[in-house]
This record gives sequence, C-alpha cells and structure tokens, in this order.
Amino acid sequence: MINRIGNKRRIADKIIPLFPEHKTYIEMFFGGGGMFFKKPKAKYNIVNDNSADVFNLFVVVNEKYDDLINYILTVPLHSEVMNYWMCKQESDPVKKATRFLYLSHFAMYGNYEGRKKSRTMDLSVENSWDNIIAKLYFIQSFIKDVIFLHKDFRNVLSCIPKGDIADDAFIYADPPYLESTEKYYKTGWKEQDTVDLFEVLVSSGIRFAMSEYNNPVVLELAKKHNLEVHKIADVYAMSKAKRTEILITNYDVYNKQLELLE
Repeated sequence: MINRIGNKRRIADKIIPLFPEHKTYIEMFFGGGGMFFKKPKAKYNIVNDNSADVFNLFVVVNEKYDDLINYILTVPLHSEVMNYWMCKQESDPVKKATRFLYLSHFAMYGNYEGRKKSRTMDLSVENSWDNIIAKLYFIQSFIKDVIFLHKDFRNVLSCIPKGDIADDAFIYADPPYLESTEKYYKTGWKEQDTVDLFEVLVSSGIRFAMSEYNNPVVLELAKKHNLEVHKIADVYAMSKAKRTEILITNYDVYNKQLELLE
C-alpha cells in the first residue's frame, strides 16, 4: 500500500510457506503490510508500527474510509502539491493520511526521511489515484477486525492481554536492517535495538520469525540464542551491494529445499 524500504511483498511468497500454523498473528513492524496482505489471514491479528504516519493511515482507512476517499478525489497530481507537502505536516487525520499516501507514491517518500527527498513526481501509468483507491478498497475490507498498535517494539507484547496470546500465536518481525539505518532512517536503528529485539523475541516464549540480511552482528546474535538461520534470497541492498536475505526462527523449518546457513 505504501512504499517503504524493505517492503517484503516481492519475496513474501518465499517466506510465508516457512511460517508455522497459527491462529494469532502478531507483527511488530507493520510498515506497508507487504507480508500481512499476502499471507493467509489468521483468526486474530495484532499489528504494530512505531511510525505515526503508518499508524494514522491504517486507522483512517479503518475508521474514516469514506472521508479519506472523498478528500483524495479533491487532490490534484501536481508538483506544487508535492512540494507543499514535503515542507508541511498535517494535523487532521484524513489530510495526514492523504499526505502520506501522496508522498509515498508520487514523490518516493516512503521512509527515506534521512535523505534529500526527490523533487520528481512519479506519474507512470500504473501509479495513479485510481489504483491507490482500488488498493484502499481491498485493505479496508481486510483490516476491519485487525488490532493496530503504535508502540516501540519493546512494549508491544506487554500491551496484549496474556489471555490473547495462546500457544498457537506467532510473531513476525521485519525491523529496520542494520545496514540501512544510517542513510535511510531519520532517527536511526542502532545495534543495541537489534540486541534488544532478539531478547524480546526469545524471552517471549512465542514462536517467531525475523527477517534481516546476513549481517555479522545479526548472525552472531542468532548463534548466541541457538536460533535457525535460513537463506531466503540474494538481493541488492539500497547501497547496490549484493546481500543475502535471511529468516531467523526459533522453530524448526522442515523444508529440504531450504538452505540453512551455518
């Protein structure tokens, strides 16, 4: 739905078959929902994102869908609008959601908050308000019973009543990657954040899977906690360097065709 660094929609089909069966799904870094909207929907779904823009967008889609569509239809695709919103925030939830969608799709906004933003509009045939509205229609029907949280990942599980986290729960974590933070994240994601994430996931006692690159720090932490590390695909990072996308799990993945990294 929104353009975010590390969106998993391109490789979701390789990751989803490795998820265990579950009735309760918890996602700590929702972003654009690239994984969530491609996987089979669980009976209970709790998703979180620490970004106020991401959280506001999906709450507005869920609660003020008609107002959002009506406002979108009044906003022209023009560079002056893009330049205005690059310099100005919005406080009204519907306008804030529209701004986020606009910059994400037409100005390569995404979460490139730490770099100089592009002044070139993307007005390709496939990138239009009509296509965005069609996606919003699907999303609005899909998320009606989804619980959205706006928390630091360290506080997500403590916000969920223990009775709602049964033995069949599953957590997916797709955090900012260590190698992407300095250039592409305004506030940054530090090595200590990755250390803390491992601690939160491992101590939860819940089955989980975590996406990352084969960063030495990440691999060492996985080894420390006796976790499985699976190769998903060779990809090109934002730096244009070829990297290996991995999935770290605290459960056995029974797939003979899957490469297990040592």
